[in-house]
Amino acid sequence: MLAGDYVTTDVAWPAPGTVSTADLGPLRDAGFHSVLLSSRNVSATTTARVRLDGIDGLISDDGLSEIARQAVESLGDAALQQGLQRLDTALDGMAAVAPGRSVIATLDRGWSVGATHVHELLQNIDQESSAQSVGLAAVLAGPAADAKVVDGSVPAAGAALVGEVVGTVAPEAAFATIAGDQATKITAPRRLQLLSTMSVAWVESATGWAERLQSYLASSSALLAKVKIVHGSSVLVTAANTTIPVTVSNALSVPVTVLVNVAPRRATLHVGGADVQLKIEPDATARALVPAQAISPGTVLATISLHSAADPSVAIGARDTMTVNLRPSWEGIGTGVIVVLLALVFGGGIVRQVLRRRRNRAASVDNDDKAPGDDDPGDGPATDAAPDAAPHDPGSRT
Repeated sequence: MLAGDYVTTDVAWPAPGTVSTADLGPLRDAGFHSVLLSSRNVSATTTARVRLDGIDGLISDDGLSEIARQAVESLGDAALQQGLQRLDTALDGMAAVAPGRSVIATLDRGWSVGATHVHELLQNIDQESSAQSVGLAAVLAGPAADAKVVDGSVPAAGAALVGEVVGTVAPEAAFATIAGDQATKITAPRRLQLLSTMSVAWVESATGWAERLQSYLASSSALLAKVKIVHGSSVLVTAANTTIPVTVSNALSVPVTVLVNVAPRRATLHVGGADVQLKIEPDATARALVPAQAISPGTVLATISLHSAADPSVAIGARDTMTVNLRPSWEGIGTGVIVVLLALVFGGGIVRQVLRRRRNRAASVDNDDKAPGDDDPGDGPATDAAPDAAPHDPGSRT
C-alpha cells in the first residue's frame, strides 16, 4: 500500500464535512500543504483552489461528485448512459456560469467493488466539448480565491474513542518486542486493522463507527493478554536452596522470549541474581525455575511479573501473586528419616545374613558328629525290616 508512486504526499483528504477551523493548524503542523474539502465545508467559491488560514484548500464539488459516483457504480448500459448524460449536463451548466473555472469531483473511498465504470467516465469527460480533464498539479498551480471554513463535525461517539484507539499503537509495538525478529508478524496485521478502523468509510457511515472502534480496543486488550502467567497453587519449599516454578502461556502464532521475575514480600525468602529468561513456543506453555533461598520457616507472598527479553523495561501481561510455604527444616528431618530407614534396611539385611550362615554352620556340625551306622530319620525313608522267623513247632527238637 505504501510502495506506490505517488504524485503528491502533502495533500490531506478528510471525510467530507468534518473539518473545522481549529483543524487547519494541526493539519499544517503535520506537514500538509493543502487540504481537500467538500464544497459544503467552505464558503461559496467559483474556483477549485482557495486560500484558507495558513493552508491551501482544494474544493471538491459535492453535486458533481455525487453524479460521478452514481455513474461509475451504475448497473447496466442504460443506467450508465443516463449517469454520463447527467454529468455532461452538469459540466455544461458550470461552463456557462463560470467559463474556464476549475472543478474537482471525487469518487467514493469505500469498497471499490462497485466502481466498474471509471474508464467510461474519464473517456466521456475527454469527449466533452465544455470540459477538459487536467491533473491535480495544474489545479495546485492555478489561481486561488479567498474562502473560509464552514465548521463541520465528526460523529461524537466515534470521535471520543479516536484518541484511545491511536493510543494502542505504542503499547502494541512494545509488546511485539517479545517476538524478536518476528515482531512484524504481530504489528503488521494490527496496522492494517487500524487503517481499516480509521477509514473515512466508517466516518461517513451514519452508524457503526463507534462500535468498530470499541471492537478494535477490545482486540487490542486481547492481544496484550495472549502472553501471561498461568496462576497455580501454592508452593511448598522444604529445602534451604530451591527453585520457584513459574508457568507462562503463549497464545500467539510466533515464539516469544520473556524474562521471569519473582519478588518476595518478606525477607524470609531470598531470590537473587538476574531474571530467568524463558522461551515459549507458539500456542504452548513453558515453565521457568527461578533460583531461591529459604531463610526461615513461614509463609511468604511473592509477586511474579514478566518483561520483554528484548526490552526489559516493557512489562508483559498482568502480574500474579504466589503463596510460598517455607519449611527448610524439613530437609534435615527428611534426611534423618531416610538415613534411619536405610540403616534399618541394610542392618536388617546384614543380621538376617549372619543368622542364616550360623544356622547353616550348626547344621553342618551336627551331621559331622553322627556315627557311621546311626540312623538319621531325616536322611530318607527307613529300610524294610528282616522277614519274621518261622513259627515254632512244638514237635520239633533242637
